[in-house]
Amino acid sequence: MTDLSKSKWELIEALESERKGETTKGREIIRVVPTEDAGPSSASTQAIGTQAGGRDGGGGGGPFKVLMQDCRGMRVYGFELKRVEKIGYPPGMGIGCKILLRRGSTVARGMVLLEPERTTVLGGRIEGLDKAWREGREQRLRDQVERERSERDGNGDEDVMNED
Repeated sequence: MTDLSKSKWELIEALESERKGETTKGREIIRVVPTEDAGPSSASTQAIGTQAGGRDGGGGGGPFKVLMQDCRGMRVYGFELKRVEKIGYPPGMGIGCKILLRRGSTVARGMVLLEPERTTVLGGRIEGLDKAWREGREQRLRDQVERERSERDGNGDEDVMNED
């Protein structure tokens, strides 16, 4: 599942702040620090420059690109053309969630175009896959950013060599 409305680095920053216990409220960052009473307390707030918003607590509003697989193992990407209810990052939609595609769904260039009239999110999750996906999500994003940076830097060096 990929939120296409934000850059990978913005997604990494959102996951990092979530891991640190920071959440957003309007234009403020709220840091929640556990107390000895085992209840969270608001430790401090800090004003930020941009308003953060999202759906399903995942830090992004979509559109989403979703990797889908049928019972035979055939994989296809789905791209959210219009906002489809319940599509979003966990906890709203877990890995292993069932999606019903109705007759008339559009397939273009090997990708299913998800529209609310022809797409129903049934729910559910596969606990083992969902837990592994959540735990490794930030590191996978960091690896992708690093890989893209090294490819870009590597291609830039080749161009310079070819010009000489």
